[in-house]
Amino acid sequence: MTLKINVYGEYAKKIKPGDIFMPEFGLGRNVNVVSLVRKDSIAELLDKYDNSSISLDQIIKYLREISMAERK
Repeated sequence: MTLKINVYGEYAKKIKPGDIFMPEFGLGRNVNVVSLVRKDSIAELLDKYDNSSISLDQIIKYLREISMAERK
């Protein structure tokens, strides 16, 4: 499934190429609410890898966990 969300105005100006947004799920006024939160997780993983504080296997495991969470 492809889902496209449009952002306009001042919020749109703050989004830069390469930004990644992760969903956070909640409930508001008896309706489901999904907030898209900007995450620096990819940049953080690359920094950790560059500084030898995380292995490639750990990065792959983390990416698999994120991927599985998105499929549920």
